[in-house]
Amino acid sequence: MKILVSPETSFGVITEFDSFDLNFVQRKDFIQISDLYKLSDADIPKQGGFANSTTESLPLSPLFEDENFLNFTINPFEDSTRGRHCYNNNIVYNNLQRLCYEVLEPLVDFIGERPTINSGVLFSTRVNVVEEDTFIGDQLKGNGVILSFPNDGSNQKIIDSFNFISEFCLFDRLIYDNTLNQYSVPTIRVSVSDKKRKMKLKVRG
Repeated sequence: MKILVSPETSFGVITEFDSFDLNFVQRKDFIQISDLYKLSDADIPKQGGFANSTTESLPLSPLFEDENFLNFTINPFEDSTRGRHCYNNNIVYNNLQRLCYEVLEPLVDFIGERPTINSGVLFSTRVNVVEEDTFIGDQLKGNGVILSFPNDGSNQKIIDSFNFISEFCLFDRLIYDNTLNQYSVPTIRVSVSDKKRKMKLKVRG
């Protein structure tokens, strides 16, 4: 990617030249998590005898909390008949936090508005219910999220979001979907994992 930089506006008055091209090189490492929000083992809900519904939400980043991505109790009560989630809490919470810092927080800064989280972590008691290397498999691990901007009549914000994530974030899968089959607005599905394959797809109705 190249961007035209004006020396006068960027660096003050420079008389030797009028402009120059500045190359931007894609990062190789994920955005560093702030010490203020970095999760320790003590912060992450315990595997035994814990229910999200009885505790306060846990901040993952300045703008996002665990309850934004979890619409189920990841740890059922000890006497519950429901099984446990197939991935342990440390995996899910650390993946969610990386997703917040790598995609969602920068996206809010760029767009100037928080997206709606249509779908976050999906619940399953068994890993083998879906193929692991899929977007749904990513959601089971806390790596993937589906987002939208329901009040954007022109759909420009979701298009700008797709382009921003594509250029500036280290993602694994990025899918723009305007078929409106599942949701009433265009959505973006994005996952972040160590694979960093930057696979992109546009599904149009």
